[in-house]
Amino acid sequence: MAYQNVGTPRFYVNIPEWLASTGAVIDPVFRTLPVSASTITGMVGMAAPSFFVHEELKHFIAILGHSIATNNDIWSLSTEIELDPGEGMSDVELGIDDIINVGYQANTPQWYAPNYNGFTIGTVAAFGMAEVKFKTQTDQDIGSVILGAYYDMPHSPDLKLTMTREMDGVKRIRTKGGADLVGHKYTKPPAWGEAGAWELYSGTPSNKALSRSGRRVWDLSFSYLQDSDLFPVISSLHTYESYNSDGELYTDPTDITILRDNTFYNQVIHKTNGGQLPFIFQPDRDNNNPDQFAICKLDMNSFKFEQVAKNIYNIKLKIREVW
Repeated sequence: MAYQNVGTPRFYVNIPEWLASTGAVIDPVFRTLPVSASTITGMVGMAAPSFFVHEELKHFIAILGHSIATNNDIWSLSTEIELDPGEGMSDVELGIDDIINVGYQANTPQWYAPNYNGFTIGTVAAFGMAEVKFKTQTDQDIGSVILGAYYDMPHSPDLKLTMTREMDGVKRIRTKGGADLVGHKYTKPPAWGEAGAWELYSGTPSNKALSRSGRRVWDLSFSYLQDSDLFPVISSLHTYESYNSDGELYTDPTDITILRDNTFYNQVIHKTNGGQLPFIFQPDRDNNNPDQFAICKLDMNSFKFEQVAKNIYNIKLKIREVW
């Protein structure tokens, strides 16, 4: 699959970074930006709150700006699980499903060896309940390790949409004599180590100065979205003193609250602080070509949900690439 067509979009949201915005302490490598190399000495980890590992969410890991393939290393994601009572905790590696460049499973079970340098994205079947750990067998320089949950829009956007390539770092001045003076502060995202952003390579990378230029922007409209796809059942942390449509108190708070219900407001708007925090955007979830990913923010001051029928809404989104 080629070209830049928009299909059903997917949002990959960095949950540790969102937690950091609320005061939690995380290792800097878990931040999305900047994608600048920091050395991982074998293992980094973070505590995993219960909602982070909830089965309603769809989890992922993204490793940006790495050279694991050149270094002939392997990596894994693990968690701690409780053994039989009185026997303590044990580390267990988690299975990763390939989206792009996860790599074949190495001789060691649940350790992975990417085929190329650059970046890796994979889905995680489930997290444990104690701590999530990213590990390599040798020290590695890695730009970012992003853990979180992804959200797929219920369907593709309306046919009338706009895709823009901005060159906002280029300034032009026309002199009195009619000559054009052109200067630029930037024309593209900063390189991720030895290669351009979102590039895969093996051996000696191509000249990173020749990589894609411009800032991508998507203006999308979605019509006829169900309220259950947009909003949580309960926009609170708990269901205490909350009633269902039959007038009965909720007794099971596990999957309908603002942290756990798998809706657009919960998983994208709320956990990016309304556009303050970056996320990885894939305009077509079924197109896993390397050029289909971007680090973006929601470029909006407010979110308008237009009700067009009972429980049916239209929304508009402006998504801008950032670095």
